Amino acid sequence: MSSPGGLNWLQNSSGSFEVYTVKPDPSKSDCYFLLTSSAGLFTEVSSSVISDAYEDEHWNISVRISKDVAFVEGQISTLSTDKYIVEFTGYNYDLDVLRNSFYVTSSITKVLYDSFNAAHKAAYAGANRDNFTGNLNEETDYRLLGTTLWIDRLKNEELKIHAQNSKYFGRQNSQAVSERQPDKNIRIEDTALFRWQFDDQ
Repeated sequence: MSSPGGLNWLQNSSGSFEVYTVKPDPSKSDCYFLLTSSAGLFTEVSSSVISDAYEDEHWNISVRISKDVAFVEGQISTLSTDKYIVEFTGYNYDLDVLRNSFYVTSSITKVLYDSFNAAHKAAYAGANRDNFTGNLNEETDYRLLGTTLWIDRLKNEELKIHAQNSKYFGRQNSQAVSERQPDKNIRIEDTALFRWQFDDQ
C-alpha cells in the first residue's frame, strides 16, 4: 500500500486491507471486529457484536489470505483448485478457557490475489492516518500488545495458543518445511517477517 522505500500511500493500491473494532454505541463496551479492503480485494466481513469486549478482555485477531487448499496427512491435496480465501478469526481466552471466538471468510480471485502478493506493502497498528503519520482518519482506543506478519498460513491451533499468551508467537513443528511453500524449502520458523511486541504493563 506504500511506495517503495517510502511511506506515501499509493493511489488504487492492490495491497491494502484494514481491521477495525467498531462500537455501535460509543457509550457502551460492546463492539464488533471488521475486516475491509480499501482496495476492493474482497467483500468486507465482520464478527457479530460482542458484549463487553472492552471490559479488559484480551483478543487475538488474525487475517489469513491464502490459496484455499486441503491438507491430507500433512501434504497438500492433489485435488486443490485455484480458489483463494480470506479468513478473519478472533479468539478470547481467560487463561486456558475459551470464552468467545469468531471465524468468517471471504473469497478473493486469483488475479487479485496475485496482485496483492506483488504489491509494495507497509504495516501499521493503531490509528489510521494519511501516509501513516499525517492527518487522522480513524482514531483508536484499544491497547495493543503485539502484532506479527507471516508469509505462511498459521493453523487455528497455533492461533489459539497465541491467544492464551500474548508473549508467545512461535510455531508448531518450527523446523519443518512450510507446507504452503514447499518448492522454496523455507522452514516454518523462518516465515515470520516481523514481530512487534509492546509492554503489557
